[in-house]
Amino acid sequence: MKRLFAFCLVGIALTVNAAGTKLPDRKAFCQALGRVKVGMSKWQVEHLVGKPDDLWTDADPDEYCSYKQLVWCYGSDGHLSMPTLGRITFSGSRVLRVMGTSLPDHLTEVPEPDLRRILSAMWGPLSYVDEREEETGRVLRATNLLQPLGKDRALAVLRKFDDLDRTIPLGNEWLFWVPIVLFDPPDPPGYLPFPLIPIYGPDLTDPRELKRFPVLLWQDIPFLCFKHRDNTGPVEIFSKFLDRFENLKTFRTEPLHPANNPFRAYEELIASTTWRPEYLKLESEIRRDMILLAQIPLPYSRFGYFDAPDGFDKARETFMQSGGHWDAKQLRYVRADGSYFEPPSKIRWKTHYWEPFHKPFSLVVRVQRDSQQKVTIDINVLARPGTVLGPALLTVKDCTGAITMFTCQANNSWFSSRWDLSDEAFMLFAKRRVTEGGEGTLCQLELADGQDIVLVAQYDGRTYKSGVIPTSSLQKA
Repeated sequence: MKRLFAFCLVGIALTVNAAGTKLPDRKAFCQALGRVKVGMSKWQVEHLVGKPDDLWTDADPDEYCSYKQLVWCYGSDGHLSMPTLGRITFSGSRVLRVMGTSLPDHLTEVPEPDLRRILSAMWGPLSYVDEREEETGRVLRATNLLQPLGKDRALAVLRKFDDLDRTIPLGNEWLFWVPIVLFDPPDPPGYLPFPLIPIYGPDLTDPRELKRFPVLLWQDIPFLCFKHRDNTGPVEIFSKFLDRFENLKTFRTEPLHPANNPFRAYEELIASTTWRPEYLKLESEIRRDMILLAQIPLPYSRFGYFDAPDGFDKARETFMQSGGHWDAKQLRYVRADGSYFEPPSKIRWKTHYWEPFHKPFSLVVRVQRDSQQKVTIDINVLARPGTVLGPALLTVKDCTGAITMFTCQANNSWFSSRWDLSDEAFMLFAKRRVTEGGEGTLCQLELADGQDIVLVAQYDGRTYKSGVIPTSSLQKA
């Protein structure tokens, strides 16, 4: 271990950015990070790569850290900012996952301060509620950040970003759309490679009908022409997808110059001959994308974004009255005076865990409050795989507010309804076998207001009662 410690002290050289801050040499850091293995202790990790720049814990929003885990972040410039060098996830005191070890070809040709700036500008954790959140804006910004680098370095940065932020299978799906916009369709064949991702888009008989499938580039705005995803199908590895662009010679020669009014661009698109009848089912998604792209502050809920029929019209009116336009330096839409629109309130889930029951199984209760101050309670069963549970009766008591949503799983199928319950909800669970993973969601409740509740379970002739779960005192999202 002393030899490894000496390697870190001697091998990781430092560069200095414009502000005079010393930055670790990326190549040496990647080599040191590559020596970190699953199962290592924190002491071993610190001797290999040093102390982290930031810590993510399960006290942070759910997008950053899971329950009972800890993330060491390297290359961060503030709490919950992009770890531009790498990150290490611990479960307990042992390494669970290491991210950021790769060093793609041509990456070191990008000056380290510029690379950090680009990676940070591209980054933003996606909501677990909707992976499509603000994808149009992220694709647009990433394209204009990467285009000045040229093909080789742009592809290298994309590979590195994926290596640093590959957290969940579909979490970075928006990255697939970036090379589709960064390159022009070669002729032949007249269209670009498209990713092997299960999405519901328009039915096309000829791929040349939508040359950048599933992106329709109109007035330099990347309209996403798919409705939703099918998470059950295979997902192509992003690095393998990028391999199909390595030999293309059609890298775009100019950055995107999007229309100053995305709402008018959308209206002109659907009035044009480019808009096809099979795209009609995509209109609601694209309208919502334009609101997110312009960052107009309209509220939305977990169960429907911008549900109001006039939401699009209100957003367009707000944008036009404010003199909204595209700012090429800030890479976003701004008001006439250059100030930002306030972005829509994100649904940031902050999970608090209680394990009120014990043998023969545990119920893990996750209480979440979103930015609209709605409280959702997820109740999960936790037991050894193969354990047969139930039947059981679970009661939510002492809730003075209305329970406005109830979803329950029985016999491996879901049913849901919206109820108005004054103070209690009863959930009868049929007999079931715990699956291989050992955990499964039994039910969800949504409360209109935060309330302190008590859970009571009757199982196998016994009654289990939790302590008070103080949902009304949860930290705001």
